[in-house]
Amino acid sequence: MVAGLTMDDNNNSFQIRVNGYESSLIDLTIGTYTSVDEMIIEMQAKINSDSNLKDNDISVNITNDAGKLSITSNKYGSSSTVAFTNSDANFISNLGFSGSTSVAGLNVEGMINGISASDDGQYLLSESGDSEGIKLLIEGGALGDRGNVTYSEGLTTVMNDLLDSIIDTNISESSGDVASSQGIIDGKVDSLYKKITDLEEQEEALTYRMDNYEERLYTQFNAMDIAVSNLNNTMSYLESALDALPGYTND
Repeated sequence: MVAGLTMDDNNNSFQIRVNGYESSLIDLTIGTYTSVDEMIIEMQAKINSDSNLKDNDISVNITNDAGKLSITSNKYGSSSTVAFTNSDANFISNLGFSGSTSVAGLNVEGMINGISASDDGQYLLSESGDSEGIKLLIEGGALGDRGNVTYSEGLTTVMNDLLDSIIDTNISESSGDVASSQGIIDGKVDSLYKKITDLEEQEEALTYRMDNYEERLYTQFNAMDIAVSNLNNTMSYLESALDALPGYTND
């Protein structure tokens, strides 16, 4: 930072864009600052209290490196950008900033279990293989192997496995899943499904036998009805014949 800790109407106003959101016009307090750190505290507070940035959960950190000031956002990765979009003529040079050009951050890169992981800021996410679903926070350090990560199944996984053993997901199919029972309760469900299937087969066989028996009874009844009708006709014929005989008297 060059000499110029005194802020006036010519070097105290600026606008900044952080992570794609632009601030309102920010005015630093006019006056003389006793140190660079005092000015940094003022500027950082003004930026972080700007409603356009604050409402989007955006804040920055300002550091001083041998008179050169730098601003970094609270977000990591390629979506993190900081740039001045408007300022007084002497603002940037007087305060020691290298320029108004936006510099984007970088996502961490690496592999999990030997497979390239998806990167998002400081996080690596495994999307395939035995480690699928593991998300690691990389907080910095030298390049290279970071060691081993161990994990254990949580309560949610245990409950999910338990429910899988309780609920027979294939029971709605015509054959169920009786050939691939998994777990005690699933086996019980499949056993009951087999019994239901056996009862349905017995019911079908019994219905078939009842239909055949009913058909046979109808046939026999019709034959008997025809025989009775024939006998009645014979009886009427004989009565008529007897009445016609000479000398026959019907008492």
